[in-house]
Amino acid sequence: MIQYLKSITSDLAFYGVILGFSRGISILVMPIVINILGRQYGNYDALIVLITFIVIFGLLGQQAALTRYFFERKNKVYQSLVISTSFYINILASIVFLFIYMGINRFVIGGYLPSNFPFNPLPYVLTGVPSIVIFQTCQNIFRLQFNKIAYGILSIGQVLFFFTAILLPISHSFKSILLCYIGSYFIFSVVGIFFLAKHLVFRINKSLSLELLEFGIPYFLISLSLTFTPLVERWAITFLYNDEKTLSIYAVGARIAMLIGVILQSFQVAWSAFAYSLINKENVSSIFSLIFNLYSMGITIFVLGIVLFRDIVFRFLAPEYLGTLSELLILPFMFAFTFNSLSMISGLGIDLAKKTIRNLYIFLFSTFVTISLIFILGSNFNILGIALAVLMGKAVLWLLKNYVGNHYSSIRFNIQYAFLPIILSIVISVISYKYDFDLIYKFLLLSLFIVINSFYAYFLYQKWKNNIA
Repeated sequence: MIQYLKSITSDLAFYGVILGFSRGISILVMPIVINILGRQYGNYDALIVLITFIVIFGLLGQQAALTRYFFERKNKVYQSLVISTSFYINILASIVFLFIYMGINRFVIGGYLPSNFPFNPLPYVLTGVPSIVIFQTCQNIFRLQFNKIAYGILSIGQVLFFFTAILLPISHSFKSILLCYIGSYFIFSVVGIFFLAKHLVFRINKSLSLELLEFGIPYFLISLSLTFTPLVERWAITFLYNDEKTLSIYAVGARIAMLIGVILQSFQVAWSAFAYSLINKENVSSIFSLIFNLYSMGITIFVLGIVLFRDIVFRFLAPEYLGTLSELLILPFMFAFTFNSLSMISGLGIDLAKKTIRNLYIFLFSTFVTISLIFILGSNFNILGIALAVLMGKAVLWLLKNYVGNHYSSIRFNIQYAFLPIILSIVISVISYKYDFDLIYKFLLLSLFIVINSFYAYFLYQKWKNNIA
């Protein structure tokens, strides 16, 4: 079983470097965009969230379906057929839903986007959505094929192009930044198709198409509910406060919290292919639980580091938002992202049992809880209440997915060991907001937390070794 730990560690290191580099470039992009757009940054963020929401319609849950069916057989011909069928479904779905969006675009401005939005978003949506759909589909396929070179070229190339483009003097406006963003996806979606072409077959298997759709559509609705929540968050701010500055403060807090995406995304990319390739191995529950608990410890160290040194982070990324509510918002946002990531891992049993409809019910319920709390807490605690609502909704999602996954599958996750580092990191984070520690005390707090986690990880590792002995 030790080789499985080495395997996931190797993949995690590779994807961590790739995503860390691409995320690092994205971090460099953020202060440039904020500086250029100023108070318009909230509008830019709202439009990107809208495009991301529409992309979900084009993906149609095929990323989850492709992951599930790709490993059904080790036959290369079958895998090429799965890849091709899923890819063509994505293309067709993108075309259909873009036609639908063209009919409702006039209701977006003044409905979701502010009534004073500076231009018509339709051309940017029509070009951006298919490019991002193809780009993400190619990324997912290369990940499943363990084609790390193609995955790395797409991941790094897209953000590097965007970063280089916005440095040009002609890019210093809202529209030009948006064109750079969409153009980077368009160019590297073409590169993705170039790498993918040899794996595509020009035929569609009807029964396989129906299977992929049957498995994927619940995940399409799940993705829709996940992406719908950020839309509601932005709309609620416009509805409750109708203030551009408040929208920007909220957007900056959410974006800076996404720094944690380096470790979250790298693990998620490595995890699914790794997990599905081992589902028939002996003692797999114990190795999965150990990896899950070690992963949760790593996340909490990363979260606490960002919280403790948030003043340095804000001075570099968004100095004009230093001392605003954005600083406080990063804590609930980072733990919301963490709980969402943990739910994707410990809910594996639902996918293995092909109980996707149960997954849909869980996501719809957690979305209902989140949206209800957004308006309840947002009305009483300003935008901090909205961020707390998102956190509570993700906590509900994680606990429910773990419970249902353990119920339907023989693979069970023992998540109770993850609570100690999570609770401890939250307590230290809250204390750091209440008391303004000197830099040396922040280093000491973080070092102490790392030492505690190291001993705890060693204890869990020894416990796991004794169990499989």
